[in-house]
Amino acid sequence: VLYRGVNTSFYKADQTERESLRQRIGVSKDTAVILYADPLEPASNPLVFLAVMEVIKMRLDKYASIPRSKQRPSIRAYILGTGSFESAVAAHIRQYQLEDTVFMISGESITDLWKYYNIADIFFSSAQADVASNPLLQAMSMKLFPVVLKAGAVSEIVQDPVGVTIQAPEASVSVTRWPQYLKAAFADELEKVVVNV
Repeated sequence: VLYRGVNTSFYKADQTERESLRQRIGVSKDTAVILYADPLEPASNPLVFLAVMEVIKMRLDKYASIPRSKQRPSIRAYILGTGSFESAVAAHIRQYQLEDTVFMISGESITDLWKYYNIADIFFSSAQADVASNPLLQAMSMKLFPVVLKAGAVSEIVQDPVGVTIQAPEASVSVTRWPQYLKAAFADELEKVVVNV
């Protein structure tokens, strides 16, 4: 057993507070909230997340054009974290025209971070880690549905029906090309989850 220090008494969902917090920041009950809480560093692949969000936003727009379909699913994403890719992440948000969908949050206290876990429905991670990260374990403690990169111990922890893992590209694929390789696979799974939230 490897203890990771996740306080499951603190990282516990509170439905009443969730509804209040979502109302205060203008997130409707039927909006799917996606949380990205990994460091904004190369090993976490934050640009994969943004490429996936671009695809998801385009795919969800198709619901508006289908006669008699239920209303277009609504999404909002929060990126919690800092790192050397911060400016690249901000630039990609603008490039993909995600300013109304993806919001960067940094410099928050642990209590403030709990708020974002509590309002979220889905936890997204494209990190290449061989161990389950504390943010993943915290998200699962908060009952978020993880959509994560299949790597090491992560595939032992995240299994259907409590989450989805996506196979990483082969080692021969440069990490700089991961967004192009992974965006469709992640988007396919994320769309299924968002539409059913």
